[in-house]
Amino acid sequence: MILMLPMLAACSTVAPPKIVSDACLNLRNISFAQLPLAEREKPRPAQIDKGNAADTPETIDEIQVHNARYDALCPKPPVKP
Repeated sequence: MILMLPMLAACSTVAPPKIVSDACLNLRNISFAQLPLAEREKPRPAQIDKGNAADTPETIDEIQVHNARYDALCPKPPVKP
């Protein structure tokens, strides 16, 4: 019976190593600029962004996906009282 103890230990499941990443140190949420709501509701050819002050809807969609992934990956630091 005592001879079986080492064999039982050999069959135990070992936890996989945790992957450590510094992504949260190097990434951040990205901000974006939108046209006013009244301008966004107009048909697209009528949207004139003088001075390139607003991002395109496609860019905003991509930024929101990035920000959602960042929020899921990187926990917010605890707020100090």
